[in-house]
Amino acid sequence: MAFQTQDAKTISWFYAAAFGRTPVPDSTATDNGDLGGLIFWTNVFIAGEGDFAQFQGNLDAIGDFFVASDEFQAKYPAALTNEQFVTALYDNMLNRAPDLAGFNFWVNELNSGQSRGAVLVDFANTEENQGAIPNQSAALDSFILFIANDNSMPNPVITPEEATTWLADNPTLDASIIDLPLDTTAPTIDADQTATYSEGSTADAILLTLDAADNVGGSGIESFAIVSGDDNHYFEIDADGNISLTAAGAAAGAASNSATVDPDTFTLGVTATDRAGNTSTAVDVVLTVADVTPPALSSALVGPTSIILAYNENLDATKLPLPTDFAVTQNGTTAVSVNSVTISGSSVTLALAAAPTGTVTVSYTPNADTGKQLQDLAGNPAVALANQATQGDTTAPILMSTEPADSATDVAVGVNIVMNFSETVKAGTGNIIIANSADGTDTRTISVTDTSQVTFSGAKMTINPTADLKANGSYTVTMGAGVVEDLVGNDFAGLSGTDLNFSTPGGGGGTEGQIFALTTSTDVIPGLIGSLGTTNTDGDDTIIGGSGSAGGSNTLGSADSINAGKGTDTLKFTSEGSGAAVSVTPNLTSVEKVFIQGLAMGGTVVNMVNATGTTEIWNERSTDAGGVLVTNVQEQAIVGVKGEITGASYYAVAFKDSLVSGANDAITIALDGATLGVLAVGDTSLANEFETLKFVGTGVNKVTTLWDSFGAALNTTKTVEFSGAGSIAIVAPLAATVTTVDATSNSGGVSVDVSATGTLMATGGSGNDTFKMGASLTTADTLAGGAGVNTIGITTGTSLVDSLKVTNFQTLDVGGADANANTYNLSKLTGITKVQVSAPTNATAGNEVIINNLAKGASIEIDASIAGALQVTGDLIINVNGAGAGSPNDTIDVLIKNKAAFDTTGNLVINDIETVNLTSDKGTTSGDVKHTIAQLTDAAATTVAVHAGSGQLAITNLETLALVLFDASAATQKVELTTGADVFTALNGVAFKLGAGNDLLDLTGATVTGDILVTGGAGGDAITLTAAGQVEKLIYTAAGQSNVGVTNSENNFDKIANFTTTEDKIDLKAFGFTGALTSALKVGAAADIDVTTGVLAAGKEANFFGAGADQRAVVIVDDGADTWVYVDANKDGSFNSGDLAIELTGLTGGTIPVLGDFTFV
Repeated sequence: MAFQTQDAKTISWFYAAAFGRTPVPDSTATDNGDLGGLIFWTNVFIAGEGDFAQFQGNLDAIGDFFVASDEFQAKYPAALTNEQFVTALYDNMLNRAPDLAGFNFWVNELNSGQSRGAVLVDFANTEENQGAIPNQSAALDSFILFIANDNSMPNPVITPEEATTWLADNPTLDASIIDLPLDTTAPTIDADQTATYSEGSTADAILLTLDAADNVGGSGIESFAIVSGDDNHYFEIDADGNISLTAAGAAAGAASNSATVDPDTFTLGVTATDRAGNTSTAVDVVLTVADVTPPALSSALVGPTSIILAYNENLDATKLPLPTDFAVTQNGTTAVSVNSVTISGSSVTLALAAAPTGTVTVSYTPNADTGKQLQDLAGNPAVALANQATQGDTTAPILMSTEPADSATDVAVGVNIVMNFSETVKAGTGNIIIANSADGTDTRTISVTDTSQVTFSGAKMTINPTADLKANGSYTVTMGAGVVEDLVGNDFAGLSGTDLNFSTPGGGGGTEGQIFALTTSTDVIPGLIGSLGTTNTDGDDTIIGGSGSAGGSNTLGSADSINAGKGTDTLKFTSEGSGAAVSVTPNLTSVEKVFIQGLAMGGTVVNMVNATGTTEIWNERSTDAGGVLVTNVQEQAIVGVKGEITGASYYAVAFKDSLVSGANDAITIALDGATLGVLAVGDTSLANEFETLKFVGTGVNKVTTLWDSFGAALNTTKTVEFSGAGSIAIVAPLAATVTTVDATSNSGGVSVDVSATGTLMATGGSGNDTFKMGASLTTADTLAGGAGVNTIGITTGTSLVDSLKVTNFQTLDVGGADANANTYNLSKLTGITKVQVSAPTNATAGNEVIINNLAKGASIEIDASIAGALQVTGDLIINVNGAGAGSPNDTIDVLIKNKAAFDTTGNLVINDIETVNLTSDKGTTSGDVKHTIAQLTDAAATTVAVHAGSGQLAITNLETLALVLFDASAATQKVELTTGADVFTALNGVAFKLGAGNDLLDLTGATVTGDILVTGGAGGDAITLTAAGQVEKLIYTAAGQSNVGVTNSENNFDKIANFTTTEDKIDLKAFGFTGALTSALKVGAAADIDVTTGVLAAGKEANFFGAGADQRAVVIVDDGADTWVYVDANKDGSFNSGDLAIELTGLTGGTIPVLGDFTFV
């Protein structure tokens, strides 16, 4: 009789209980240890003859032999008591002392007359004891399967050479590892270990090797772990105690020290675990990252009499260069002297002897004296500058808001007065006056340079008077022009007595703002309008014209005269009309804010030629099919967009020519939750443009296209700045003339397409920024991501080469490759932790999109949010740096996300990665979305895992021939897998685990040396097995994994095709069937079921599996076309929701299952 694996597994545990060893190869023993004992005793149990006939079918007799053997007797004294014997079993098999309940049970068994061999047999084969030593169990499963697949079957002989092969394939299952002697002492790690590393350190660079040791005579340290202090996964530790940076850690280190002299510090809790499983107490290890990166120039601005050099980190103000270290030239030839040099924060101000004109450049030569060199707070010197181009700035800062607001009441006496400007500001010359009209003795005159009372931070100025304000006060804040200025010296216009007024508790509170609803008559403000009983305009007034007033849409006209007086006043104008454009020319004075809502069909035109004092012009949620046009704006004003603009989604603002005719004009554009198709800004008649666009964002904002006010693409814009807490996306490419993109003052995240620009200097903010470079990235560009998780996008034609000046980017987007082959070498970009594909990579068949040198630990993300399916026609190939030989446990995460279906008609190739984790997500789309990978290839992958996600996932061809496990058990969505005719190379079989969805598994044509194991999950799965000649086992582990509608009429049964009787198996071991339940299969009648759904006929559920001695675990029903298998999983004799129902398609007549096709124990 041939060797039987189940019998071998039973007997193998005797070795653990009796001798404390596992009968698998031992690399430290002669000829790899005892290779024949297990085979011998298995064969004796099956067909013992002669002197061994007594052992045939008698496990207790074999157990007695083990206890009487020389090996056992040499290990224990002959006079061993029952108590000592039981203690020995626990020590040998479980490496621990017995618990009291177990000890008493087994001693009582011996005292009641059970032989020691019988107790050994029962002790060794309890599920609890075997489950407590999973390493030994895994080793036995692997080695017994190895024996069963040996070419010497049916009478196997394992040679030392074959054992060496098994050890090479299963190094962690070596008996010398899993059978270590009892070791209960944990290793120790030396205290107070520290290391310092450079912020430029690369991933995998070893930062520190731990000093640690196991106890004398111990099993040796097997692994180390970081157990605390690494929430961001910046570090990793290997089995030798080497701590190194992950890709994320390298990126964080590169960005870690932009504005501080102290190195960033990380305190990691680390432990060591020995081979016996003892883990040390966590010890703190301190790692610090030092700043070694020179400060980088972010921008160079020229003003009336100064140049501001802005760097990407704070500078050491005590290390001041000499004026002669700088050379300023105008128009390429004329020198302009530098009078003085000052440093504040991250900015260097060069005061010039004369106002420069024309094209201005600046050069910097570091002084020979290191104490007079530009340097950051860590002492890293700035590099020299050679003829650095400057950007002109003649736009004065604008006051955006104040805290408290104008006309505020009940302001706390201890409040700070905060002023928010449109750009970064600094102290100029002069005083700030805070006067209390209720108390002539209470006037505060504060010098703007008094840093104890006035501070500046970016675009914010804060006034903190030395003495608190007084109660019952009515305060006015004033200042002259030039008290506040921007970095290049453009003066803020100042505050008059009507600009900022507020009162403290008990102080009268000023005048409450009024609502003036215009009429169809000629309206005059101030004046009595309609039922309004006041003419006072001192407060923050609101004037309503158009559909918001009682008179309808024609209430705002050129005959109206509106002077809103003091306060911050607002005009809300709504247009209506179904035909021609609605056009209005209002007369406005001191109406600071104009909000336009165009609801017409032919367009809305507001002519501002008769408006003065307006500082903001907003388009708010317009739906006008002709768009909104504002013309003849007479003064510098903020252009605002609020909410979603639909209809034509077009907004144009044209200023008078003189405001846009200069060479360095700037405009501030405020976006508040805005979505807009086209934003057009410029002058009224000459098609001049603003050279600088300053976007300020609140909420989530998207502008598709930027034009000039004549509807043409921008062609003179040089600088685009972003600030505010909101996200801002500009979809269409910025103008080719743009040379600077500055998002340093934005925290919400910026996304811009700069693929059409020339040489570019771009700086990110503290949000998650995206710069889409297209094919334009060269070594002349400088891109510095900010503190967020930043993305750089490239497309076909981009070469990643040495000397690229790209820093602080974590995501590389390679979407948009064309039909040609494209290769991207990520070793030229530091810090990339994710490669994103967000647009079709339509390489033709035979061509490839190749990602080389992806960092270990980095991920792949395919964003299918674009319109239509994301097609990858040619191969998309991922090569990970350092993977392959010598790196056996690499992992990669692949996420396919968002609403559109993803479909590859080519091959997704991932090389040299052992574990591939796949997640499919549909975003917020309702209904089912299926993402499909036509072919997934990874020759090294032993595990492919599908994780829970909201999107279905299909793999139509799996080319991972080294596969050991396909694991979708965590997936809740539908998973589809087709292997194709794969010849899997794993020696011990391949396992497929399905999840909770209605999964599809097609194994047609697949083969493997061992068995194919399929474990089903919840849901009705469609499984197609291979043809005859390949053993496949269908494993069911829980009731209800496959059933028909017995309680809710919902059928979730598995349909199995190509099941081969006497070869394939249905594994039911998890249900614990024994005795008569497994003695035969019960045969049911086709008339008892619905042959389409498998649902039992009415009244047939009770005692369907029989009763009493006639009860069986399995009923099979041949319906003439297919065979239904019903399993009494809950052993109650009746069919119900706690049972299993499985359809074996195409099995009928002589091909229906037999008892041997089911595994019960």
